[in-house]
Amino acid sequence: MNCSYEQCAPINEAQCWSNIDWKAAKRYVGSLQARIVKAVKQGRKGKVKSLQWLLTHSFYAKALAVKQVTENKGRKTSGVDGETWQSATKKWRAISSLKRSGYKASPLRRVFIPKSNGQKRPLGIPTMLDRGMQALYLLAVEAEVETNSDGNSFGFRKQRSCADAIEQCFKVLCRKRAGEWVLDADIKGCFDNISHEWMLKHLNIDKPILSQWLNAGFMESGKVYPTLAGTPQGGIISPTLMNMVLNQLQGTIEEASGVKRGKHREIRSNVKRVSVIRYADDFVVTAHSQAFLVDTILPCINEFMSQRGLALSPEKTHVRYISEGFDFLDGYEGYMHVDGYKAYEQTNATLVACLAHMRRKFIEAKGNNKKTVKADVALNLIRKLYGIEQAIKDKSHDEKFKIRQQKAKPIVDELYQWLLKHKDKIPPKMALGEAITYAINQFDKFRRYLDDGRLSIDNNRAERAIKPFVIGRKNWLFSNTCNGAHASAILYSLVETAKANDLVVHDYISTCIQRLAEQPDNLEPLLPWNIKQS
Repeated sequence: MNCSYEQCAPINEAQCWSNIDWKAAKRYVGSLQARIVKAVKQGRKGKVKSLQWLLTHSFYAKALAVKQVTENKGRKTSGVDGETWQSATKKWRAISSLKRSGYKASPLRRVFIPKSNGQKRPLGIPTMLDRGMQALYLLAVEAEVETNSDGNSFGFRKQRSCADAIEQCFKVLCRKRAGEWVLDADIKGCFDNISHEWMLKHLNIDKPILSQWLNAGFMESGKVYPTLAGTPQGGIISPTLMNMVLNQLQGTIEEASGVKRGKHREIRSNVKRVSVIRYADDFVVTAHSQAFLVDTILPCINEFMSQRGLALSPEKTHVRYISEGFDFLDGYEGYMHVDGYKAYEQTNATLVACLAHMRRKFIEAKGNNKKTVKADVALNLIRKLYGIEQAIKDKSHDEKFKIRQQKAKPIVDELYQWLLKHKDKIPPKMALGEAITYAINQFDKFRRYLDDGRLSIDNNRAERAIKPFVIGRKNWLFSNTCNGAHASAILYSLVETAKANDLVVHDYISTCIQRLAEQPDNLEPLLPWNIKQS
Protein backbone atom coordinates (compact mmCIF):
# COMPACT_ATOMS: atom_id res chain seq x y z
CA MET A 1 0.00 0.00 0.00
CA ASN A 2 2.83 2.36 0.81
CA CYS A 3 4.40 1.63 -2.57
CA SER A 4 1.11 2.23 -4.35
CA TYR A 5 0.67 5.57 -2.57
CA GLU A 6 4.17 6.72 -3.48
CA GLN A 7 3.54 5.90 -7.12
CA CYS A 8 0.09 7.43 -7.42
CA ALA A 9 0.17 10.46 -5.15
CA PRO A 10 2.64 12.50 -7.19
CA ILE A 11 0.56 11.97 -10.34
CA ASN A 12 -2.61 13.17 -8.57
CA GLU A 13 -0.86 16.16 -7.01
CA ALA A 14 0.68 17.13 -10.32
CA GLN A 15 -2.76 17.00 -11.92
CA CYS A 16 -4.17 19.15 -9.13
CA TRP A 17 -1.57 21.84 -9.87
CA SER A 18 -2.40 21.71 -13.58
CA ASN A 19 -6.12 22.04 -12.87
CA ILE A 20 -5.87 25.31 -10.94
CA ASP A 21 -8.05 28.00 -12.56
CA TRP A 22 -5.51 30.85 -12.76
CA LYS A 23 -7.99 33.33 -14.16
CA ALA A 24 -10.27 32.73 -11.19
CA ALA A 25 -7.28 33.04 -8.85
CA LYS A 26 -6.34 36.43 -10.28
CA ARG A 27 -9.95 37.63 -10.12
CA TYR A 28 -10.27 36.61 -6.48
CA VAL A 29 -6.98 38.17 -5.38
CA GLY A 30 -7.66 41.26 -7.49
CA SER A 31 -11.07 41.75 -5.86
CA LEU A 32 -9.53 41.53 -2.38
CA GLN A 33 -6.82 44.02 -3.37
CA ALA A 34 -9.50 46.40 -4.68
CA ARG A 35 -11.30 46.17 -1.34
CA ILE A 36 -8.02 46.91 0.45
CA VAL A 37 -7.53 50.03 -1.67
CA LYS A 38 -11.06 51.20 -0.83
CA ALA A 39 -10.50 50.60 2.88
CA VAL A 40 -7.17 52.46 2.80
CA LYS A 41 -8.81 55.49 1.17
CA GLN A 42 -11.54 55.44 3.82
CA GLY A 43 -8.95 55.29 6.61
CA ARG A 44 -10.31 51.99 7.98
CA LYS A 45 -7.09 50.44 9.28
CA GLY A 46 -8.86 47.53 10.98
CA LYS A 47 -10.63 46.63 7.74
CA VAL A 48 -7.35 46.80 5.83
CA LYS A 49 -5.72 44.43 8.32
CA SER A 50 -8.60 41.93 8.21
CA LEU A 51 -8.64 41.91 4.39
CA GLN A 52 -4.88 41.38 4.29
CA TRP A 53 -5.26 38.47 6.72
CA LEU A 54 -7.98 36.99 4.50
CA LEU A 55 -5.79 37.31 1.43
CA THR A 56 -2.67 35.75 2.97
CA HIS A 57 -4.72 32.74 4.18
CA SER A 58 -6.54 32.15 0.87
CA PHE A 59 -5.73 29.20 -1.39
CA TYR A 60 -5.68 31.32 -4.56
CA ALA A 61 -3.21 33.86 -3.16
CA LYS A 62 -0.89 31.08 -2.03
CA ALA A 63 -1.13 29.42 -5.43
CA LEU A 64 -0.26 32.70 -7.20
CA ALA A 65 2.69 33.22 -4.85
CA VAL A 66 4.05 29.76 -5.66
CA LYS A 67 3.47 30.39 -9.37
CA GLN A 68 5.41 33.65 -9.20
CA VAL A 69 8.51 32.23 -7.51
CA THR A 70 8.56 29.13 -9.73
CA GLU A 71 8.31 31.00 -13.02
CA ASN A 72 10.57 34.00 -12.48
CA LYS A 73 14.22 34.31 -13.48
CA GLY A 74 15.58 32.93 -10.19
CA ARG A 75 13.34 29.85 -10.06
CA LYS A 76 16.29 27.48 -10.43
CA THR A 77 18.42 29.20 -7.77
CA SER A 78 18.23 27.57 -4.35
CA GLY A 79 18.74 29.02 -0.88
CA VAL A 80 20.70 27.51 1.99
CA ASP A 81 18.55 24.35 1.96
CA GLY A 82 19.33 23.56 -1.68
CA GLU A 83 15.60 23.16 -2.48
CA THR A 84 13.83 24.26 -5.66
CA TRP A 85 10.20 23.75 -6.67
CA GLN A 86 10.61 22.53 -10.23
CA SER A 87 8.00 19.78 -10.51
CA ALA A 88 4.24 20.23 -10.49
CA THR A 89 4.04 17.95 -7.45
CA LYS A 90 6.40 20.14 -5.44
CA LYS A 91 4.51 23.24 -6.51
CA TRP A 92 1.22 21.77 -5.31
CA ARG A 93 2.72 20.76 -1.97
CA ALA A 94 4.32 24.20 -1.63
CA ILE A 95 0.88 25.83 -1.54
CA SER A 96 0.06 24.15 1.75
CA SER A 97 3.51 24.98 3.16
CA LEU A 98 2.81 28.73 2.96
CA LYS A 99 1.27 29.21 6.38
CA ARG A 100 1.86 31.67 9.18
CA SER A 101 1.63 29.12 11.98
CA GLY A 102 5.00 27.53 12.69
CA TYR A 103 6.80 29.53 10.01
CA LYS A 104 10.48 30.26 10.61
CA ALA A 105 12.61 32.10 8.07
CA SER A 106 15.95 30.56 7.08
CA PRO A 107 19.23 32.49 6.73
CA LEU A 108 19.96 33.96 3.32
CA ARG A 109 22.62 32.43 1.12
CA ARG A 110 25.16 35.21 0.57
CA VAL A 111 26.61 35.63 -2.92
CA PHE A 112 28.42 38.55 -4.52
CA ILE A 113 27.69 40.02 -7.94
CA PRO A 114 30.07 42.38 -9.79
CA LYS A 115 29.27 46.11 -10.12
CA SER A 116 30.27 48.37 -13.01
CA ASN A 117 32.90 50.10 -10.86
CA GLY A 118 34.77 46.86 -10.22
CA GLN A 119 33.41 46.35 -6.71
CA LYS A 120 31.00 43.60 -5.70
CA ARG A 121 27.46 43.90 -4.38
CA PRO A 122 26.28 41.41 -1.72
CA LEU A 123 23.10 39.58 -2.62
CA GLY A 124 21.03 37.47 -0.24
CA ILE A 125 19.18 34.50 -1.75
CA PRO A 126 16.21 33.28 0.34
CA THR A 127 14.97 29.70 0.33
CA MET A 128 12.01 28.86 -1.89
CA LEU A 129 9.75 28.78 1.17
CA ASP A 130 10.86 32.25 2.24
CA ARG A 131 10.43 33.54 -1.31
CA GLY A 132 6.94 32.08 -1.43
CA MET A 133 6.00 33.71 1.89
CA GLN A 134 7.40 37.06 0.72
CA ALA A 135 5.47 36.83 -2.55
CA LEU A 136 2.29 35.98 -0.61
CA TYR A 137 2.58 38.92 1.77
CA LEU A 138 3.57 41.19 -1.11
CA LEU A 139 0.16 40.50 -2.66
CA ALA A 140 -1.38 41.69 0.61
CA VAL A 141 0.62 44.90 1.11
CA GLU A 142 1.21 46.15 -2.44
CA ALA A 143 -2.35 47.46 -2.82
CA GLU A 144 -1.96 49.58 0.31
CA VAL A 145 1.55 50.68 -0.65
CA GLU A 146 0.44 51.79 -4.12
CA THR A 147 -2.45 53.75 -2.63
CA ASN A 148 -0.24 55.58 -0.11
CA SER A 149 2.84 56.04 -2.32
CA ASP A 150 4.28 59.46 -3.10
CA GLY A 151 2.96 60.77 -6.39
CA ASN A 152 6.44 61.25 -7.83
CA SER A 153 7.91 57.92 -6.69
CA PHE A 154 8.80 55.76 -9.70
CA GLY A 155 11.12 52.96 -8.56
CA PHE A 156 9.93 49.35 -8.10
CA ARG A 157 6.30 50.18 -8.82
CA LYS A 158 3.91 48.66 -11.32
CA GLN A 159 3.51 50.51 -14.61
CA ARG A 160 6.32 52.94 -13.67
CA SER A 161 9.91 53.01 -14.85
CA CYS A 162 13.19 54.89 -14.94
CA ALA A 163 12.03 56.65 -18.11
CA ASP A 164 8.95 57.96 -16.28
CA ALA A 165 11.18 59.51 -13.59
CA ILE A 166 13.31 61.24 -16.22
CA GLU A 167 10.19 62.45 -18.03
CA GLN A 168 8.86 63.91 -14.78
CA CYS A 169 12.15 65.78 -14.32
CA PHE A 170 11.70 67.28 -17.77
CA LYS A 171 8.08 68.27 -17.09
CA VAL A 172 9.00 69.92 -13.80
CA LEU A 173 12.04 71.82 -15.04
CA CYS A 174 10.62 73.09 -18.32
CA ARG A 175 7.52 74.76 -16.86
CA LYS A 176 6.95 78.38 -16.04
CA ARG A 177 8.45 79.41 -12.70
CA ALA A 178 10.27 76.10 -12.33
CA GLY A 179 12.82 75.84 -9.53
CA GLU A 180 16.23 76.76 -10.93
CA TRP A 181 18.29 75.01 -8.25
CA VAL A 182 18.46 71.23 -7.98
CA LEU A 183 19.46 68.95 -5.10
CA ASP A 184 20.60 65.65 -6.64
CA ALA A 185 20.73 63.15 -3.76
CA ASP A 186 21.46 59.48 -3.21
CA ILE A 187 20.97 57.44 -0.03
CA LYS A 188 24.09 55.65 1.19
CA GLY A 189 23.59 51.87 1.35
CA CYS A 190 19.81 52.20 1.54
CA PHE A 191 18.93 48.48 1.51
CA ASP A 192 21.68 47.66 4.01
CA ASN A 193 21.03 50.33 6.64
CA ILE A 194 17.27 50.75 7.13
CA SER A 195 16.50 50.51 10.84
CA HIS A 196 14.79 47.25 11.87
CA GLU A 197 13.31 48.97 14.90
CA TRP A 198 11.74 51.71 12.77
CA MET A 199 10.25 49.22 10.30
CA LEU A 200 8.76 47.01 13.01
CA LYS A 201 7.22 50.06 14.69
CA HIS A 202 5.83 51.90 11.67
CA LEU A 203 5.21 49.55 8.74
CA ASN A 204 1.69 48.18 8.38
CA ILE A 205 2.61 44.54 7.78
CA ASP A 206 2.38 41.38 9.88
CA LYS A 207 5.03 42.17 12.52
CA PRO A 208 6.01 38.60 13.53
CA ILE A 209 6.49 37.65 9.86
CA LEU A 210 8.43 40.84 9.12
CA SER A 211 10.63 40.23 12.16
CA GLN A 212 11.44 36.74 10.85
CA TRP A 213 12.70 38.14 7.54
CA LEU A 214 14.67 40.98 9.09
CA ASN A 215 16.43 38.81 11.68
CA ALA A 216 17.03 35.70 9.56
CA GLY A 217 20.73 36.48 9.10
CA PHE A 218 22.84 35.22 6.21
CA MET A 219 25.15 32.29 5.60
CA GLU A 220 28.57 32.72 4.05
CA SER A 221 31.24 30.01 3.81
CA GLY A 222 29.15 27.74 6.03
CA LYS A 223 28.85 30.25 8.87
CA VAL A 224 25.68 32.14 9.88
CA TYR A 225 25.96 35.87 10.55
CA PRO A 226 23.24 38.09 12.11
CA THR A 227 21.59 40.98 10.25
CA LEU A 228 21.31 44.01 12.50
CA ALA A 229 19.87 46.45 9.95
CA GLY A 230 18.58 46.69 6.41
CA THR A 231 16.44 44.59 4.09
CA PRO A 232 18.39 41.98 2.11
CA GLN A 233 19.03 42.80 -1.55
CA GLY A 234 17.58 39.77 -3.31
CA GLY A 235 14.37 39.36 -1.32
CA ILE A 236 11.17 39.65 -3.38
CA ILE A 237 9.55 42.03 -0.91
CA SER A 238 12.67 44.12 -0.17
CA PRO A 239 12.06 46.85 -2.82
CA THR A 240 8.50 47.30 -1.55
CA LEU A 241 9.71 47.53 2.05
CA MET A 242 12.16 50.22 0.98
CA ASN A 243 9.37 52.17 -0.73
CA MET A 244 7.23 51.87 2.42
CA VAL A 245 10.09 53.36 4.45
CA LEU A 246 10.66 56.28 2.05
CA ASN A 247 7.08 56.93 1.00
CA GLN A 248 6.56 60.05 3.13
CA LEU A 249 9.68 61.82 1.83
CA GLN A 250 7.82 63.92 -0.73
CA GLY A 251 5.14 64.98 1.76
CA THR A 252 7.75 65.83 4.42
CA ILE A 253 9.69 68.06 2.03
CA GLU A 254 6.54 69.77 0.74
CA GLU A 255 5.34 70.43 4.30
CA ALA A 256 8.69 72.02 5.21
CA SER A 257 8.49 74.12 2.03
CA GLY A 258 4.96 75.39 2.58
CA VAL A 259 3.48 73.60 -0.43
CA LYS A 260 -0.32 73.58 -0.27
CA ARG A 261 -2.40 70.91 -2.02
CA GLY A 262 -6.13 70.77 -2.69
CA LYS A 263 -8.70 68.09 -2.02
CA HIS A 264 -7.62 66.04 -5.02
CA ARG A 265 -3.89 66.48 -4.30
CA GLU A 266 -3.47 69.23 -6.89
CA ILE A 267 -0.95 71.95 -6.00
CA ARG A 268 -2.63 75.16 -4.86
CA SER A 269 0.44 77.05 -3.65
CA ASN A 270 4.16 76.47 -4.20
CA VAL A 271 5.99 79.75 -3.59
CA LYS A 272 9.39 78.09 -3.19
CA ARG A 273 8.91 76.16 -6.50
CA VAL A 274 9.67 72.87 -4.80
CA SER A 275 9.32 69.55 -6.61
CA VAL A 276 10.44 66.06 -5.56
CA ILE A 277 11.13 63.18 -7.97
CA ARG A 278 12.31 59.85 -6.55
CA TYR A 279 13.41 56.60 -8.15
CA ALA A 280 14.09 54.03 -5.42
CA ASP A 281 16.92 55.53 -3.30
CA ASP A 282 17.90 58.19 -5.86
CA PHE A 283 15.97 61.48 -5.85
CA VAL A 284 16.07 65.14 -6.86
CA VAL A 285 14.51 68.20 -5.21
CA THR A 286 14.09 71.50 -7.04
CA ALA A 287 13.68 74.92 -5.41
CA HIS A 288 13.91 78.63 -6.15
CA SER A 289 17.26 79.18 -4.44
CA GLN A 290 20.44 77.43 -3.38
CA ALA A 291 20.17 78.80 0.16
CA PHE A 292 16.70 77.31 0.63
CA LEU A 293 17.90 73.86 -0.46
CA VAL A 294 20.96 73.99 1.80
CA ASP A 295 19.43 75.66 4.87
CA THR A 296 15.90 74.21 4.88
CA ILE A 297 15.54 71.18 2.61
CA LEU A 298 18.78 69.36 3.44
CA PRO A 299 18.27 69.49 7.25
CA CYS A 300 14.70 68.30 6.74
CA ILE A 301 15.88 65.35 4.61
CA ASN A 302 18.69 64.48 7.01
CA GLU A 303 16.27 64.33 9.94
CA PHE A 304 13.85 62.19 7.89
CA MET A 305 16.68 59.79 7.01
CA SER A 306 18.24 59.61 10.48
CA GLN A 307 14.92 58.49 11.99
CA ARG A 308 15.04 55.51 9.64
CA GLY A 309 18.71 54.71 10.19
CA LEU A 310 19.71 56.20 6.85
CA ALA A 311 21.99 58.98 5.61
CA LEU A 312 22.71 60.72 2.32
CA SER A 313 25.86 59.80 0.41
CA PRO A 314 28.20 62.85 0.48
CA GLU A 315 29.90 61.73 -2.75
CA LYS A 316 26.64 61.49 -4.69
CA THR A 317 24.68 64.41 -3.19
CA HIS A 318 25.10 67.82 -4.85
CA VAL A 319 23.32 71.17 -5.16
CA ARG A 320 23.60 72.69 -8.63
CA TYR A 321 22.13 75.43 -10.76
CA ILE A 322 19.98 73.89 -13.48
CA SER A 323 22.22 75.17 -16.32
CA GLU A 324 25.11 73.10 -14.89
CA GLY A 325 23.13 69.90 -15.38
CA PHE A 326 22.94 66.95 -13.01
CA ASP A 327 23.30 63.17 -13.24
CA PHE A 328 19.95 61.83 -12.07
CA LEU A 329 20.15 58.02 -11.99
CA ASP A 330 23.86 58.23 -12.79
CA GLY A 331 25.27 54.73 -13.17
CA TYR A 332 21.89 53.23 -14.13
CA GLU A 333 22.50 49.52 -14.71
CA GLY A 334 19.05 48.36 -15.79
CA TYR A 335 17.87 47.41 -19.27
CA MET A 336 17.90 49.81 -22.22
CA HIS A 337 16.25 49.06 -25.58
CA VAL A 338 18.50 50.35 -28.36
CA ASP A 339 19.43 50.03 -32.01
CA GLY A 340 23.00 49.44 -33.17
CA TYR A 341 24.28 52.94 -32.35
CA LYS A 342 27.77 52.55 -30.82
CA ALA A 343 27.39 55.40 -28.29
CA TYR A 344 25.07 53.26 -26.17
CA GLU A 345 28.05 51.03 -25.37
CA GLN A 346 29.43 53.81 -23.15
CA THR A 347 26.58 53.48 -20.65
CA ASN A 348 26.36 51.10 -17.68
CA ALA A 349 22.98 49.81 -18.81
CA THR A 350 22.31 46.28 -20.06
CA LEU A 351 21.56 46.82 -23.74
CA VAL A 352 18.70 44.98 -25.44
CA ALA A 353 18.77 45.03 -29.26
CA CYS A 354 15.75 45.63 -31.47
CA LEU A 355 14.40 42.88 -33.76
CA ALA A 356 12.60 45.46 -35.91
CA HIS A 357 15.96 46.95 -36.95
CA MET A 358 17.20 43.46 -37.75
CA ARG A 359 14.10 42.72 -39.82
CA ARG A 360 14.45 45.98 -41.71
CA LYS A 361 17.90 44.96 -42.94
CA PHE A 362 16.56 41.71 -44.40
CA ILE A 363 13.58 43.49 -46.00
CA GLU A 364 16.02 45.88 -47.69
CA ALA A 365 18.15 42.92 -48.79
CA LYS A 366 15.15 41.23 -50.39
CA GLY A 367 14.16 44.42 -52.19
CA ASN A 368 11.48 44.07 -54.84
CA ASN A 369 12.36 40.46 -55.66
CA LYS A 370 9.12 38.54 -55.10
CA LYS A 371 10.74 35.17 -55.69
CA THR A 372 11.84 33.08 -52.74
CA VAL A 373 15.30 34.20 -51.68
CA LYS A 374 17.51 33.40 -48.70
CA ALA A 375 16.32 36.54 -46.92
CA ASP A 376 12.85 34.95 -46.72
CA VAL A 377 14.16 32.28 -44.36
CA ALA A 378 15.21 34.90 -41.81
CA LEU A 379 12.04 36.93 -42.35
CA ASN A 380 9.83 33.88 -41.81
CA LEU A 381 11.56 33.09 -38.52
CA ILE A 382 11.25 36.71 -37.42
CA ARG A 383 7.57 36.62 -38.38
CA LYS A 384 7.06 33.62 -36.10
CA LEU A 385 8.67 35.47 -33.20
CA TYR A 386 6.35 38.44 -33.69
CA GLY A 387 3.40 36.04 -33.85
CA ILE A 388 4.31 34.72 -30.41
CA GLU A 389 4.57 38.28 -29.05
CA GLN A 390 1.15 39.13 -30.45
CA ALA A 391 -0.36 36.08 -28.75
CA ILE A 392 1.12 36.90 -25.32
CA LYS A 393 0.72 40.69 -25.31
CA ASP A 394 -1.92 40.56 -22.55
CA LYS A 395 -0.07 38.02 -20.40
CA SER A 396 1.76 38.84 -17.17
CA HIS A 397 5.54 39.30 -17.16
CA ASP A 398 6.08 35.88 -15.60
CA GLU A 399 3.80 34.22 -18.15
CA LYS A 400 5.58 35.96 -21.00
CA PHE A 401 8.92 34.72 -19.70
CA LYS A 402 7.69 31.14 -19.49
CA ILE A 403 6.11 31.11 -22.97
CA ARG A 404 9.15 32.73 -24.54
CA GLN A 405 11.38 30.07 -23.04
CA GLN A 406 9.13 27.33 -24.39
CA LYS A 407 8.20 28.69 -27.82
CA ALA A 408 10.41 31.63 -28.80
CA LYS A 409 13.82 30.38 -27.63
CA PRO A 410 13.96 27.44 -30.12
CA ILE A 411 13.14 29.83 -32.98
CA VAL A 412 15.76 32.34 -31.79
CA ASP A 413 18.35 29.53 -31.67
CA GLU A 414 17.33 28.40 -35.17
CA LEU A 415 17.69 31.94 -36.50
CA TYR A 416 21.15 32.27 -34.98
CA GLN A 417 22.32 28.97 -36.48
CA TRP A 418 21.03 30.09 -39.88
CA LEU A 419 22.97 33.36 -39.58
CA LEU A 420 26.20 31.53 -38.67
CA LYS A 421 25.72 29.05 -41.52
CA HIS A 422 25.43 31.79 -44.17
CA LYS A 423 27.90 34.26 -42.66
CA ASP A 424 30.81 33.07 -44.84
CA LYS A 425 28.68 32.13 -47.86
CA ILE A 426 27.28 35.59 -48.60
CA PRO A 427 29.72 38.39 -49.59
CA PRO A 428 29.70 40.94 -46.74
CA LYS A 429 29.27 43.88 -49.15
CA MET A 430 26.01 42.53 -50.54
CA ALA A 431 22.82 43.77 -48.91
CA LEU A 432 22.08 40.31 -47.52
CA GLY A 433 25.65 40.01 -46.24
CA GLU A 434 25.31 43.34 -44.45
CA ALA A 435 22.02 42.20 -42.92
CA ILE A 436 23.58 38.96 -41.66
CA THR A 437 26.62 40.78 -40.22
CA TYR A 438 24.42 43.34 -38.46
CA ALA A 439 22.20 40.59 -37.02
CA ILE A 440 25.14 38.55 -35.72
CA ASN A 441 26.72 41.62 -34.11
CA GLN A 442 23.46 42.46 -32.34
CA PHE A 443 22.31 38.94 -31.55
CA ASP A 444 23.66 38.61 -28.00
CA LYS A 445 21.88 41.84 -27.08
CA PHE A 446 18.72 40.78 -28.89
CA ARG A 447 18.31 37.40 -27.20
CA ARG A 448 18.23 39.12 -23.79
CA TYR A 449 14.53 39.79 -24.28
CA LEU A 450 14.02 36.09 -23.57
CA ASP A 451 15.39 36.45 -20.04
CA ASP A 452 12.85 38.91 -18.64
CA GLY A 453 9.13 39.13 -19.35
CA ARG A 454 9.21 42.90 -18.86
CA LEU A 455 11.31 43.39 -21.98
CA SER A 456 9.98 43.99 -25.48
CA ILE A 457 11.09 42.29 -28.65
CA ASP A 458 11.86 45.69 -30.21
CA ASN A 459 12.02 49.39 -29.38
CA ASN A 460 9.18 50.41 -31.68
CA ARG A 461 7.52 52.29 -28.83
CA ALA A 462 10.45 54.72 -28.68
CA GLU A 463 10.69 54.82 -32.47
CA ARG A 464 7.07 55.92 -32.74
CA ALA A 465 7.67 58.67 -30.18
CA ILE A 466 10.51 60.23 -32.21
CA LYS A 467 8.98 59.58 -35.64
CA PRO A 468 8.04 63.25 -36.23
CA PHE A 469 11.65 64.28 -35.59
CA VAL A 470 13.03 61.57 -37.87
CA ILE A 471 10.73 62.64 -40.68
CA GLY A 472 11.93 66.22 -40.25
CA ARG A 473 15.60 65.18 -40.28
CA LYS A 474 15.16 63.32 -43.56
CA ASN A 475 13.15 66.00 -45.34
CA TRP A 476 14.44 69.35 -44.12
CA LEU A 477 17.58 70.18 -46.03
CA PHE A 478 18.73 72.83 -43.56
CA SER A 479 19.34 70.06 -40.97
CA ASN A 480 22.19 68.62 -43.03
CA THR A 481 24.83 70.81 -41.35
CA CYS A 482 26.12 71.46 -37.83
CA ASN A 483 24.25 74.76 -37.72
CA GLY A 484 21.18 73.01 -39.05
CA ALA A 485 21.43 70.38 -36.34
CA HIS A 486 21.68 73.15 -33.74
CA ALA A 487 18.59 74.84 -35.17
CA SER A 488 16.72 71.53 -35.21
CA ALA A 489 17.60 70.88 -31.57
CA ILE A 490 16.18 74.29 -30.62
CA LEU A 491 12.99 73.65 -32.57
CA TYR A 492 12.55 70.15 -31.12
CA SER A 493 13.05 71.51 -27.60
CA LEU A 494 10.45 74.22 -28.17
CA VAL A 495 7.94 71.69 -29.51
CA GLU A 496 8.37 69.27 -26.61
CA THR A 497 8.32 72.10 -24.05
CA ALA A 498 5.14 73.43 -25.63
CA LYS A 499 3.57 69.98 -25.22
CA ALA A 500 4.71 69.86 -21.58
CA ASN A 501 2.96 73.20 -21.00
CA ASP A 502 -0.27 71.84 -22.54
CA LEU A 503 -0.07 74.04 -25.63
CA VAL A 504 -1.32 73.11 -29.09
CA VAL A 505 1.97 72.99 -31.01
CA HIS A 506 0.55 74.28 -34.32
CA ASP A 507 -1.10 77.25 -32.63
CA TYR A 508 2.01 77.96 -30.56
CA ILE A 509 4.33 78.02 -33.58
CA SER A 510 1.84 80.20 -35.51
CA THR A 511 1.70 82.66 -32.60
CA CYS A 512 5.51 82.80 -32.44
CA ILE A 513 5.82 83.53 -36.17
CA GLN A 514 3.21 86.28 -36.02
CA ARG A 515 4.74 88.02 -32.99
CA LEU A 516 8.31 87.69 -34.27
CA ALA A 517 7.25 89.57 -37.40
CA GLU A 518 6.09 92.44 -35.18
CA GLN A 519 8.81 92.35 -32.47
CA PRO A 520 11.79 90.23 -33.64
CA ASP A 521 13.96 91.03 -30.60
CA ASN A 522 11.39 90.32 -27.88
CA LEU A 523 11.81 86.56 -27.31
CA GLU A 524 11.09 86.14 -23.61
CA PRO A 525 7.25 86.42 -23.94
CA LEU A 526 7.34 83.71 -26.62
CA LEU A 527 8.78 80.98 -24.44
CA PRO A 528 6.18 78.19 -23.96
CA TRP A 529 5.64 78.84 -20.24
CA ASN A 530 4.89 82.52 -20.94
CA ILE A 531 2.19 81.81 -23.52
CA LYS A 532 -1.35 81.81 -22.21
CA GLN A 533 -3.57 78.98 -23.41
CA SER A 534 -6.40 80.17 -25.57
